[in-house]
Order: sequence, then structure tokens, then C-alpha cells
Amino acid sequence: IWMRSPRGLQRYENGVEIVHCVRGNLYGKVDAPRNFELAFAEWMVNVGFHRCETDLCLWSRGVGTDQEIFVTNFCDDIVMTGPTGSSFRLFDAQLSERWGDCKVQKPDYLLGCDLEQDSIGVRLTAATKIRSLLDDLKMNDCKAKDTALAPGAVINRDDCASEGQEIS
Repeated sequence: IWMRSPRGLQRYENGVEIVHCVRGNLYGKVDAPRNFELAFAEWMVNVGFHRCETDLCLWSRGVGTDQEIFVTNFCDDIVMTGPTGSSFRLFDAQLSERWGDCKVQKPDYLLGCDLEQDSIGVRLTAATKIRSLLDDLKMNDCKAKDTALAPGAVINRDDCASEGQEIS
């Protein structure tokens, strides 16, 4: 595959733009995710992060200090959390410099879960997914339960409250 350089990275020789013969993998090829993961992991180590031994998607730097940053990655989606001081801004700049202009925003949805962050920590819930499922099943008027269902439990219309009715 022959390709032009990405915008902003073009190089010229004698006034003619240099093109590249790609022999490796591009985004979308079968082993591109693995190649991205290897490159990302090497880069994270080079910028001072340590990979969690029990969850390979979790990275940390400066744990126990006021410069603490945690990063999770899934494919090419990255969620970072920590005090928004100079260390956080530096990592954000390093990330954009290495991987291109990253869109940084406060996350509210991750891998099908609602994500909420407060002073206590981060909470993942499935409220949006559950509401969508109930809507698809025409059960959005069912009564909420405070406890989780047991594995294999079945819910049906009988578990739904009629308007103004409570089910105990």
C-alpha cells in the first residue's frame, strides 16, 4: 500500500511530497489492535507508568502522591483520572503529542456502562443500558428492585406495577 503522510507530518524532497510504502499493519487490519496495544504499552512505560498485574488495561503513575494518575485503555479509548494539576496536564500533552489530537472530555459512558465520578471515587452502573432494555421489552413501567437479581432469575410482566399499584 502506498500512502501520503498524515496532515501536518508531510515531508518533501526537491519540492515533491514523499509518499510511503506501508509494509506493516494499518488500523483495521486483523492484528492492528495487538500492534496498537504493544506500541501503547511501550509508550506508557517510557512516560513513567506502571501496568497493573491483575488488570492489564489499568496503568498508574505517581501512586500515593499528589501527582497520582490512573489510566485505563480499551482498544483506542482511554480514560484518565487524577488531580487536574500540572502532572495531569503534562500527561494530556504527552498523549496528544504521541497519538495525535486527542479529544479530552469528562466521560459519562464507558463500555456500555454509565460512569459517575465524585469525591469518593468512580462508580459504574448500567442504568442507561437497563432503561434501553426495558424500553425494548415494553417493560419501562416495571417496579424498580433495590437488590440485584439472582443468577438465572426471570422477570416478566407480572413483576411490573400497574399505574398506581405497588408490588411487594
